[in-house]
Amino acid sequence: LIEEFFKKEKNVKTKLNLPKKGKKVDLVNMVEKNIVHSLDKHISKSSQNKELEIGLRDALNLKNIPKRIEVYDNSHLSGTQPTGAMIVYKNNEFSRENYRKFNIRVDSNITNDDYLMMSQVINRRLDISSNKLSWKNELPDLIIIDGGKGHLNLVRKIIDEKKLKNIDLISIAKGELRNAGNETIFHLDYSLKFKKNDKILFFLQRLRDEAHRFAISSQRYRRNKLIKQSIFD
Repeated sequence: LIEEFFKKEKNVKTKLNLPKKGKKVDLVNMVEKNIVHSLDKHISKSSQNKELEIGLRDALNLKNIPKRIEVYDNSHLSGTQPTGAMIVYKNNEFSRENYRKFNIRVDSNITNDDYLMMSQVINRRLDISSNKLSWKNELPDLIIIDGGKGHLNLVRKIIDEKKLKNIDLISIAKGELRNAGNETIFHLDYSLKFKKNDKILFFLQRLRDEAHRFAISSQRYRRNKLIKQSIFD
């Protein structure tokens, strides 16, 4: 049946062998065991991540279990080529096909204003299109900002102005020495710190670090693209 499928659909003559003994059957068995192991590992990881989402809701007193989490960070090089980045955590894993980068629009293409960059990124992200096929129409359950109380208030104001409901918002600020484990989590009504070995803190750090990585790589890509257009090339 499979041979006929390939012949009909792909116009390819295929011969399938089902080994009964020898090295080939050992190879088939090994592949089968690897597949089972990978599936078990994936299911276990998915289950653990689901528990983390529930724990995150309970620990931060969120409105919903965050099924779709969007994390934002900005990057620039001494103010040049400012770039905003959005990463998405969805269905218990990073959803890289939903990542987005935003080239910051400023007159001189130079800015150190982190608030301006964040404001522009969030406004552009939440500019919901009337086009039902637009990626912007799938709103997050939770937005995480890499920043402090000021960043949180800025984004909350934009969300309120756009009259969007049921979007939870937090920001993550590093400690004075910018060392991991000493982060402060800001909510609209309160702030808190987790113990350094808390699994919820590790989860938040993973999300924040992925956004930071993507922001830097996006800004670097933009910078390299501009360099290649230089007269010196």
